[in-house]
Amino acid sequence: MRKSVPQSLILSGAIFMTGLLSVPARADTGDLGFYLGGRLLPAISSVEGETLTGGGGAAFVSVGDDTDTTFGASALAGYHWSGQGIPLRTEMEFSYRFRNDFNTREQNTPAVGYKDDLSTTSLMFSVFYDVATDTPWRPYVGGGIGWARNMSSTTRALNDNSGATETIDNDTDNFAYSLQAGVRVAISPEWVGEIGYRYSDYGEVDTGKFSGGDQVTADSHVSHDLILGFAYLF
Repeated sequence: MRKSVPQSLILSGAIFMTGLLSVPARADTGDLGFYLGGRLLPAISSVEGETLTGGGGAAFVSVGDDTDTTFGASALAGYHWSGQGIPLRTEMEFSYRFRNDFNTREQNTPAVGYKDDLSTTSLMFSVFYDVATDTPWRPYVGGGIGWARNMSSTTRALNDNSGATETIDNDTDNFAYSLQAGVRVAISPEWVGEIGYRYSDYGEVDTGKFSGGDQVTADSHVSHDLILGFAYLF
């Protein structure tokens, strides 16, 4: 069962849009050249293709919802090439995503549960195409590629009266990519606001091996982000 879009994501986007709609009209954003900025990234994330190796051979299932509401933040540096006659922006963005919980279980006797608290850091290089308008608003589309580190802290627990648990940490470095669309809006001659959507795939997840040799892996960690951003123009 997948979660519906959380009301908190809808509310945060509505509040941000209200602020952007109050800005005075200008002919263009004036964002030519170098800029620095940041983004808040409320998101719905999921881990796909979970597999158990080294277990007891019983059925292996997900526990609970397929998705989790998460949050991230990023810092970025970019350059708008319009001054050189190229209608593109390029960016380097470093982000950190807080805990994405996903739980799995081997339906053995007794059952064995795996609770993974997953966080992710990433460094992405992105290219965006801005659509010029006669208003302060500039729609854009783009995408990025880069590196992501999925950091798992996983607790293995027997579903019996012993209360036996084991917790291990493991990091996995991956190729990552993203697709993004949104709109930038002039707030002042120096500041630009942004709201958008981004799909990101941060690659494989690996819990590492427990003392019994069992190990949970997943094909991909994906995220659907609501982007709430600002940039300062130099």
